[in-house]
Amino acid sequence: FDPSRNHFPNNGNAGLSYLNDQIGLISRSIEDIILFDKCVAFDNEGKGRKLHEEAENRVTSKQPKNIKIGCPQRPFVVLDQLRINPDLQTKYEKAKQALAETGYTIVDEEWPTKEGESRNILEQILNESMTVNGKPFNLAFAPFYTSLGQLSQYVYEYLDAPVSSKEVLGDMGKLGDGYDPAGLISNGLHITDETQFRYLLGPCTKTCVEIYNSYFDLHQVDVILVPASLAATPDLSDLVRSRVALTTADGEACKLYGNDTDVFLPLNFIMKFLHIPKMVVPTGLNNEGRPTAVQFWGRALDYEDMFDDKIACARDTEF
Repeated sequence: FDPSRNHFPNNGNAGLSYLNDQIGLISRSIEDIILFDKCVAFDNEGKGRKLHEEAENRVTSKQPKNIKIGCPQRPFVVLDQLRINPDLQTKYEKAKQALAETGYTIVDEEWPTKEGESRNILEQILNESMTVNGKPFNLAFAPFYTSLGQLSQYVYEYLDAPVSSKEVLGDMGKLGDGYDPAGLISNGLHITDETQFRYLLGPCTKTCVEIYNSYFDLHQVDVILVPASLAATPDLSDLVRSRVALTTADGEACKLYGNDTDVFLPLNFIMKFLHIPKMVVPTGLNNEGRPTAVQFWGRALDYEDMFDDKIACARDTEF
């Protein structure tokens, strides 16, 4: 369970980005998540139990057919250069079928595409070449403006070590040919334009919330169903050697090989800085015995509510 930002207290989680990194849950069941949520996400005045009871009453009063699940293909199933592997596609379609057979309403629709454009409006903002403060603006990397400060905070508060952040980075070695733990951090250290960071927090985030939520408004869906990754969870040795087989957007298999950046990040970094509750649900194993999964994504918290933790804490209960 990946909740909205600050649904669970984030104090003590140094992370590398105040916008992206947060505390979530890995559990055996939804019941375990709800139990944990009642105990941790709220104060000790019984509010957690009451909020969950109210949310449960609202949800259980709905017939499955009145719960609409959107299944957009782009940019989750099909991206610009890649698409999910065939075994993931099969699992994704079976998940849709199972939900439909249970009585839920499946909505096969996309974000709208403006006239003359090949990408829909969500793809457009994710891939748009923007210039902010006279420099290229990267939507994926801008949240890491705070990474050096957070790394320094970790060294100071948790390691209690008389070393510099530079020395900590210098101690990080590569794992195989394809995995460099210090790589993302080092890239983040070069993001030094405060104006770009403020732009991300302000007008950019507001626009992204409106674009993402437009799908929910236009098609009146409750959640969307998306793959959890482009490939089944790989063997660690294949991951670090960048030997995970991927599929090109036109369906050509095994033409590309990737690492964690290619397998997981293209989907899980989409609008990561927004307050979107998410749930990963296992769908079994592929023919090679590797785990597969799908995700449910909820509506993003409205921009005006992103700066009130109490709203984020309470709002996820119904999701």
